[in-house]
Amino acid sequence: YTQFLSQIQVSAQHFIPVSARDGDHIADRSRAMDWYDGPTILEALDLFEKEPAPVDQPLRFPVQDIYKFTEEDDDRRIVAGRIETGQLTVGDEVVFYPSGKRSRIAGVEGFNVPLQQSACAGQSTGFTLTEQIYVQPGEMVVRADELPPKISTQLKVNLFWLGAEPMIFNKRYILKLSTARVPVWLRRINTVLDASELTTENNRQHIERHDVAECALETLKPIAFDLSAEIAQTGRFVLIDNYQIAGGGVILDVDHDQTDLIAEHVKQREKSWRRSHITSAVRAERFDQRSTLIVINGPADIGKRQVAQLLEEKLFDAGKQVYYLGIDNSLLGIDSDLNADSLRDEYIRRLGEIAHLFTDAGLILIATVSGLEKYELGILKTLNHPGQTLVVGIDPETLAQSQQDLVLDSGVDKKETAARIASLLTERNYLPEYYL
Repeated sequence: YTQFLSQIQVSAQHFIPVSARDGDHIADRSRAMDWYDGPTILEALDLFEKEPAPVDQPLRFPVQDIYKFTEEDDDRRIVAGRIETGQLTVGDEVVFYPSGKRSRIAGVEGFNVPLQQSACAGQSTGFTLTEQIYVQPGEMVVRADELPPKISTQLKVNLFWLGAEPMIFNKRYILKLSTARVPVWLRRINTVLDASELTTENNRQHIERHDVAECALETLKPIAFDLSAEIAQTGRFVLIDNYQIAGGGVILDVDHDQTDLIAEHVKQREKSWRRSHITSAVRAERFDQRSTLIVINGPADIGKRQVAQLLEEKLFDAGKQVYYLGIDNSLLGIDSDLNADSLRDEYIRRLGEIAHLFTDAGLILIATVSGLEKYELGILKTLNHPGQTLVVGIDPETLAQSQQDLVLDSGVDKKETAARIASLLTERNYLPEYYL
């Protein structure tokens, strides 16, 4: 066993012979095995030393939630969570990963306690920021002057599988790392260790129950993490299958040996696509327009839908081939097989596939999305390829101005907003110059 454990980098403190039925060496020593002079199970547990709080490591603060208070003109937004490693102090410049947004700690908050100046590893706490920025649960707070985490969608991991059904390729699972929850797929199996027989196998196509495997995973969106050998608290994860924990593991490294799942899908789609002799240029000449996907992004309930409808009417009245795809249309139609518990990313994926059909047919498609993230925009653009995508932000909180083609204020009249978007189409040569 010592030789085997060394192969998986585990060092045993004791080897204890026990009988669960008779209680031998569980709490008391056994006369049946008087040759053994080591500790019992309980004695061995008592010998464990509590690991000291990792306050000397870089700050890792997974965001659990953001609380906003409105009573008595209280405009605080408190970022809450548990400090896994390191410490934070009022005045520290912090970075939120994977978004990369920055601010400074204004105050450290606690429940029914006065304002604090600092907090350290092991504490569940909250803090306010000097500059209010839009962040979401699942991000990781790191001090700007300390080692940043890894950011990737490609993970090389060691995992153990406990699910009743084998872990297989092309099936969607949920990876939970600290407070982040993201869809994940098994992309490659390097080796599998059968823990019952202590043997390893190569070229496996699935991971059976009780197997330990070194493999590659891919998440739908980038996540912040550390290598387990460097910061264990943010380098371990669990896997969820059908609402049940089915496995867990540790992150060994960023995987550099595989292609992006979405890009791979698009490449295969284009390879299998059978187009006619009617090219996009022929359609553009016939329809007197260039096709594109127009994404109107911004917070919920600021009138994005009304702007989209007015833009559709304006272009339709001018004789253009245009369609507004409201989220309700999508839910009632092509997304009717999704229930209310389905994740947002599936809507984004399907919107990208729908957009590809519309733009390939030469149409202008208009869609609204609330709180569009950078990675979601990347998915839309990749799936819509070779179609074009224009992004219009109305009071945007989630995307940088450089990632949007037009940024507008929600206070502007909705008809004027629609007219400005139409002008953008003319400026970018999606509509002929004489249109306006």
